[in-house]
Amino acid sequence: MLIHGGEPACANLGYVLDGAVHHSGDALHVPDRAIEALLVPVQGSWMKTAEAIDCVNAVTPQRAFAMHDALLNERGLSSFNGWLAEETDSGYRYLGPGDSA
Repeated sequence: MLIHGGEPACANLGYVLDGAVHHSGDALHVPDRAIEALLVPVQGSWMKTAEAIDCVNAVTPQRAFAMHDALLNERGLSSFNGWLAEETDSGYRYLGPGDSA
């Protein structure tokens, strides 16, 4: 994945926690096992909203939650949340600071 001018992004690591939660880091990697909850990045200099939607649809988690949203303003986050809720069947919802699943 390239950021700009042919410069590669840093290496990304994803983690599967307790065999059920996939923390994908900055990557949109599809794990090789069933996942109950997916933490999907919503903003990155290297990504498009369509790629996040495709990732959620490929992973097919029971639930999906946004992460990496700090650079988005309210309008951008609202747009992203609308797209993910409409275009995925994963029980997507946004958890703001202090919210819990």
